[in-house]
Amino acid sequence: MEAQKQTTTILQSKPKNKFLNRVFPLSLAIFLQIGTYYLVVGKGSPLIFITEKVGSPLLALIIICSTVFIGVTLVTIGLLLEAWNPSLDFTLNKKRKWLFASIILFSVFIFLNIWWWIAHGLPNWVPNFGWQAAIIEWFFGVFTTDTSIFSLFFGILFLTKSIPQKSSNYKFMLRGAVIHNLVLFPVYILSALGLTMPDPRMVNFWGYTIFQPWFQCDFISEIVVFIGAICLLRRSMNVKKLILIVIVLFIVLFLLLGSVFRP
Repeated sequence: MEAQKQTTTILQSKPKNKFLNRVFPLSLAIFLQIGTYYLVVGKGSPLIFITEKVGSPLLALIIICSTVFIGVTLVTIGLLLEAWNPSLDFTLNKKRKWLFASIILFSVFIFLNIWWWIAHGLPNWVPNFGWQAAIIEWFFGVFTTDTSIFSLFFGILFLTKSIPQKSSNYKFMLRGAVIHNLVLFPVYILSALGLTMPDPRMVNFWGYTIFQPWFQCDFISEIVVFIGAICLLRRSMNVKKLILIVIVLFIVLFLLLGSVFRP
């Protein structure tokens, strides 16, 4: 009987549409890496100061991916594993709590992308640089950011019957999302206390940052993704081990950044 149950579980974890299971995560993995690369070399990027300090875009990319964006890196690896060995179940999940979470994430995705066109694209980029430059800037600087991709990706997956117990790839991605948010939340706290990294957007946290639509979208998306990931992982995640990993990551983060940006 036990062997029959295990066989059933394995069969249930096999996707019905392998093409969708390969193209969807592969596309998102590419988008995430494009967005990360933009943070290194993009015009007006909030983390471009890292490139200016170390003098090498490649080294700056390694620093960002291995510290602040370690969670994004893990999610990207999970997406590539899913493209290689599909296991997600895209059957519609009609539970209200997941429907509500997905509506919030889709709303963040839509608002963030429309807001950029209203606040920056149409009044600034289009008249000053033309439509082509505006579309490229929107794609690299907004659509491919972690907030947009995470909101779209998890908004879709929270509506499906994919669970980490049946998909090790999904478990990997969810853990990456949790780590990403556990790294960012203390950064917000440090910013509120005036002790943040030299990100120009975070310097005046209470007078500027907290009132910005992009920050509110970031925070709402991160909260929803974090809670959703914890709910899905609660039966298969070692919380103590995860906390230990995050503590180690923070030690590495501040030691590395401290050595890089030491006067």
